[in-house]
Amino acid sequence: MPTALRARTLAARSRGSKTWEREPFFCSLCAIFIQKGPKCKKGKHKQGIGLICSHFAGSTLPGTMGCLASSTIVICRFTTSPRLKAPRMPEGHTIHRIAADHKKWFAMQKQIVLSPQGRFAKEADMLSGSVLRDVSAHGKHLFYHWNRNRIWHVHLGLYGKFRLHDNPAPDPRGAVRVRMIGKKKSFDLNGPNCCELLDSGGYQKLRSRLGEDPLRPDADPDVVWQKFEKSHSAIGSLLLNQSVICGIGNIYRAEILFLLGMDPGSPACHMDRETFDRFWNLTCKLLKIGREANQIITRNLNQKPVRRARTAERLNIYKSTNCPNCSQTVRTRSLAGRTLYYCPGCQHPF
Repeated sequence: MPTALRARTLAARSRGSKTWEREPFFCSLCAIFIQKGPKCKKGKHKQGIGLICSHFAGSTLPGTMGCLASSTIVICRFTTSPRLKAPRMPEGHTIHRIAADHKKWFAMQKQIVLSPQGRFAKEADMLSGSVLRDVSAHGKHLFYHWNRNRIWHVHLGLYGKFRLHDNPAPDPRGAVRVRMIGKKKSFDLNGPNCCELLDSGGYQKLRSRLGEDPLRPDADPDVVWQKFEKSHSAIGSLLLNQSVICGIGNIYRAEILFLLGMDPGSPACHMDRETFDRFWNLTCKLLKIGREANQIITRNLNQKPVRRARTAERLNIYKSTNCPNCSQTVRTRSLAGRTLYYCPGCQHPF
């Protein structure tokens, strides 16, 4: 947004351009991702500064540096709320859990569909008053199946989020792309990467571009095996290729390769069928556990999952300092544009 960019530039210049760097930030009040803002390198304000979105423009807030644009207030985050964690794209288990929950709460009901933000208004009018027949997932994609072969496709991306409400729903919070109201519950969808209405042809075309999803009952491991056999790409890169296998993200990638003792740089074509079967069975098991527990769990698999367990209690290698098996220092490398964590002592080439 040009106004936000101008506001950040003015804020940086007002404190000295050499003391600032650009870094992602959220709106401190409504937790909506704004874009980027400056951060103090000198450590005077360790939390940096944040951008308040236009929803609160003109408000009187502690730490305000001044309204530098008509739609943006730049504030010092040190005097307000703490900095929030960076967004993370949901992996396949989360999408399948959302699909199951939404099917349970909204399927086989007439829905009221609105677009408070306005960017989905035309499609919302087409769907409102129709019966939602089914909700399904394929990898990181959600599909809402309606009458007349209409399919609403949602991909959350990094910043998309659903908010569930009991009826009557509160006023929309932030830029709500879609609000769907059922008999007893409703939800808001904010910030999706993709939100579109498809016909049956568009749905099949999209599905044909996606790889096999281990959480779907129609998944065929032989199709994935054939792609592995022909690929010289590193196994650590191939697991994030959604046209080969769907639903595996950066965390599951690191954990699966660690549990199987696989060097992430090994070419996929060097894997034998027995090793592939172990990989497929473990992937299916971990994704199913994640779907049921609604969180990624890769250690103590025989124990009952603990709700809201800490990361160190749920994961083995991802963002760990030392290997839980041999205590060697966990190393990192970039594969497929993402940071991968691995243990050089426990993970070996095929």
